[in-house]
Amino acid sequence: MKTLPGKEIACLYDKQGPVRVFDDGNKRYLSFGAGDEQSCMVKTSPGLLQYDYNRAMILVMLLCRPTNIVVLGLGGGTLPICLLRHFPGVSITVVELREVVIKIASKYFDLPDDGRLKIINDNALDFLEQQGSQQQEAGTCDVLFSDLFIAEGLEARQLTERFIENAKRILTDDGYLVINALEEYRTEKVLSTLFGRHFKTIYENITDDGNWVIIATNGSDKVKPKTLTGSAKQLSEVLGFSLMGHLKRLV
Repeated sequence: MKTLPGKEIACLYDKQGPVRVFDDGNKRYLSFGAGDEQSCMVKTSPGLLQYDYNRAMILVMLLCRPTNIVVLGLGGGTLPICLLRHFPGVSITVVELREVVIKIASKYFDLPDDGRLKIINDNALDFLEQQGSQQQEAGTCDVLFSDLFIAEGLEARQLTERFIENAKRILTDDGYLVINALEEYRTEKVLSTLFGRHFKTIYENITDDGNWVIIATNGSDKVKPKTLTGSAKQLSEVLGFSLMGHLKRLV
């Protein structure tokens, strides 16, 4: 079993179980279960994404210029913090099931009190269902990030027909769906039958840490990653880490 570094500085409970925070002096870690690591934040730079899958997900910002972003799953809040810090034109709605996670992200992970950020305490799957059925909300989201994990692992309902249909309803015509899954879920059936049925353009990235990041859209044809090299170098300088390795793995 993996042991998280540092000492435990906080632990809150809800009906799903414990939510723990560890601190090693330089970084803070969020954990939902024994040895489980959900988020990692550099204390001096909260917006500096630490995980390969987060960095692969942010590649979507090379493909579009969103203003309205929805993030399903908060964790420590590192993704929305990064987006708020480096993309000042965005407005972000984050949907998080567990109220204790929201409290911890605000208190221990520097989640900002920012007018561009809205946090909703709700089940992400229910949220999508409701938003997609409301005429005023349909077709308003430019990028939908889905990063739903529970203590037992991936929330596999992200890879179902119902989820994809609901996600499409809230996306703009040229919007992007970005899902963080696990490589073990990557099957020909899922990719060709499910995503291929709903999106004309699909990118994949298998990260070094075994995650499977899917970026899908109906708004543009597929571009070759090498054509994004210049933009990736510029964005890397802004973000404080290199996107080049992640771009090379984008297929």
